[in-house]
Amino acid sequence: SMSESHFSRSFKQSVGISPYQYLMQQRVERAKQLLEQQSISIYKIIFVSLIGMTAPLVGAGIYFLLSNQTQIAVVDVFYLVLAFTLAGIICSVWLLNNLAHPIALAQKELTKYNQTGEIPDLPAYYRDEVGLILRGIKKTARSTNRLITEKNDFTAMLSHDLRSPIVSIIGLLKLIKAQPESVQAKYYCDKAEEFGHHQLNLMESILSLLNEENQSQQGPKKVNVNLSKFLAQSVGQFELSLKNKQLAVSQDIPPQLVVNVEPYSFSQVITNLLHNAIKFSRKGDQIYLNASNGGDMVKISVEDQGIGFSLDNPEILFERFTPERKRGTQGEPTNGLGLYLTKKIIEKHQGTISAESPGNNKGATFRIKIPCG
Repeated sequence: SMSESHFSRSFKQSVGISPYQYLMQQRVERAKQLLEQQSISIYKIIFVSLIGMTAPLVGAGIYFLLSNQTQIAVVDVFYLVLAFTLAGIICSVWLLNNLAHPIALAQKELTKYNQTGEIPDLPAYYRDEVGLILRGIKKTARSTNRLITEKNDFTAMLSHDLRSPIVSIIGLLKLIKAQPESVQAKYYCDKAEEFGHHQLNLMESILSLLNEENQSQQGPKKVNVNLSKFLAQSVGQFELSLKNKQLAVSQDIPPQLVVNVEPYSFSQVITNLLHNAIKFSRKGDQIYLNASNGGDMVKISVEDQGIGFSLDNPEILFERFTPERKRGTQGEPTNGLGLYLTKKIIEKHQGTISAESPGNNKGATFRIKIPCG
């Protein structure tokens, strides 16, 4: 008959719950383990658990509805439910293994990445939580490789740009020591001082870069500043350099124009651009510093009449340790970090920066767009 079978009664007496309740608990425990260990969506686990739990009931119900028998033996019911239970378990295990497959693949690829450094080859067609995890792993691996490359570049730069001037200074000091009364002694001292200033500027750039990268996860503490006064103060810092090269700065900035910036880091931006304009300008040239209101953004440009550049892709100028480094018109050194740092600061301010030039010896213009105050 359709009454409770002897198997069910015996199982309940020994375990304390019915077979269906036991199966339900097993599915829930399995789901919890997978959720904790593999971060699979709880809704998928519930769905798989329901398949395993309801398979016997649904299967038996369909069988009874389609069967013409009015009386069914208890043993037949037992075997029927057992068969559908096994089918439900097999189906659940298969589904769970499929859900866990991308996680196992990620673990395998990460192990391979740790051993060889090869970027994980993970599928990109998953659109659920697992897909987010896989894409996150791939993005993290790429970022790690980029950081390793930058570290190697940084080490190469330190071994060359820091070592070479120090070797030169030591050589000059040896010459001064050997010929302290020589006419050339003053020249050697001046060159040693020049190399020393270069080292100091390079170290300041490196420290600024490291500080900027250490703070990369934090947004700048911005305030509204009057752009005209701010830029005038920045130009004033270069009074001596401008005088030495007989350069003039023409400023066209609306007196009431306000920008929303972090003052210290934004001053580095203006300082770097003005420093470059002065460095690459010839004696007697003009530098143009302009700003205008462009709706939600303020447009700032720094234009010079100097050596310019001829590049198919000017963005290379903003790369870290750019290969397009040039000395200034009076031999001023370049460390290749200034424009890279400038771009990072502008991007943290939700702005953009670009460079353009009509060609070699035709000047250059750097344009900034930054939010209004």
